[in-house]
Amino acid sequence: MDFEYGLAEGSRFARGVAGVPVHRTDPQPNWPLVWRRLHAQDAEAWVDLLHRAYAANLAAGFNFSAATLTIAEALSCLNHHQVYGGEHDGRLCATFTLRHDEEGWHLNFYAVDPRLQGQGIGRLTMRRAEETARAIGVTTLLLDTPETHPWLVSFYLREGYQVYGRTHWPGKRYDSLLFRKNLTESRLPHA
Repeated sequence: MDFEYGLAEGSRFARGVAGVPVHRTDPQPNWPLVWRRLHAQDAEAWVDLLHRAYAANLAAGFNFSAATLTIAEALSCLNHHQVYGGEHDGRLCATFTLRHDEEGWHLNFYAVDPRLQGQGIGRLTMRRAEETARAIGVTTLLLDTPETHPWLVSFYLREGYQVYGRTHWPGKRYDSLLFRKNLTESRLPHA
């Protein structure tokens, strides 16, 4: 199946979910994030970050797994997948997970502390996820997001991901678009 999704003029981060404003610019933060692999002892902080980051999405009807992740599920994920966290002053501010299955490598649980959104941390987190994936030999990275999400589809397209399919995951209230990005083609997002 081929899918074509264009970006309407001005659609990038044009509106927020559940009244949460979304900034149209991505300035670079003026402070560093220190990245590390997360482990079982980080489960509570990781779940707290995910729940806060995905709360507005949940309120808008997008029941992402990250929005309702339990500590038990988090521990399983931390033990079986590569979960990374970006910290500033010892506080977990951003996260992503690289998960491998029979389809390939997936980017999951991608999140930024909602208090810090609009500072370019999302893009920096995406760069870190892709760099980390390249470093372990990943050539194609997969992800999915709700087809009707107000800004994520545009964000992933701008980051160079291409839609290759559609699915409806069990238990979700929405259809998801399936994205992939060839990590060997370019290290820069599309303008």
